[in-house]
Amino acid sequence: MGRQISNPLVSICVITYNSCKYILETLESVKKQTYSNIELIVSDDGSIDDTILVVKEWIENNKQRFKNTKVITVKKNTGVTGNCNRAYKSASGIYIKDIADDTLEPTYIEECVNFFSQNSECKVLFTKMNYFYSEEIFDFKQPLIDETFFSLSAENQLENIKKNNLPQYPTPAVIYNRSVFEDIGFFDERIPMWEDGPFYFKLAQNKIKVYLLDKKLVNYRLLSGSLSNSFSVTMKKSVALFYIYYKFKQDFEYKPIKALLKYIKYFFGYYVLYKLKVFK
Repeated sequence: MGRQISNPLVSICVITYNSCKYILETLESVKKQTYSNIELIVSDDGSIDDTILVVKEWIENNKQRFKNTKVITVKKNTGVTGNCNRAYKSASGIYIKDIADDTLEPTYIEECVNFFSQNSECKVLFTKMNYFYSEEIFDFKQPLIDETFFSLSAENQLENIKKNNLPQYPTPAVIYNRSVFEDIGFFDERIPMWEDGPFYFKLAQNKIKVYLLDKKLVNYRLLSGSLSNSFSVTMKKSVALFYIYYKFKQDFEYKPIKALLKYIKYFFGYYVLYKLKVFK
């Protein structure tokens, strides 16, 4: 067990693709963190709008706030998985947090670092989330989240996944100890539009326990055009999920067709809820 570092560097990786409309809100939420020792990385996946111009101007005016700043660009869009990997591989922090077009509560990093410090065995940490559309924040419970899952041991989390399929994690609220990537590698770029789900399988396989900080510290943007929320992306996730269940069939005792139908039902329900409750 390694010695805890006082005031460790945290890398916040802002993942962008045609994000001009909301990028300043995201960056301002990073700037307003109560925790001071932050590296800011913006990784863009070939935006054709003014995202990079806006980002560079904002960083020029705010770079003194951060320990270090980086802007990563590519000419060709590679998908969110490759974009996340580029950002993570360039990160220098002990802890790595990505964010797309959502926002962080001011104490997110401070409270997560404190949790890591008090739970030295923790390598992967989630918090709860608020959900918002424009300026309105409202309660919305993701139907597949089972909070008791996070209280299980690593071995029992693995067994739970074997029996009940992969739970729906609050992905926008995750933060990692960089040692996780050093130990098991990065996201699977063969699945360009779904970085998190396959990686959570890998965590379970390697018996890396995931933890939950029981506070709402991330504000998740409910918009059809957001990076993690568009219906086209969720359907691609469904197809990818089908592939993943077969890929891990020898390791996990899944019923892939049943699992696929379960997740498609969830995604359709999620989409209908957006249309009825958000896009009036």
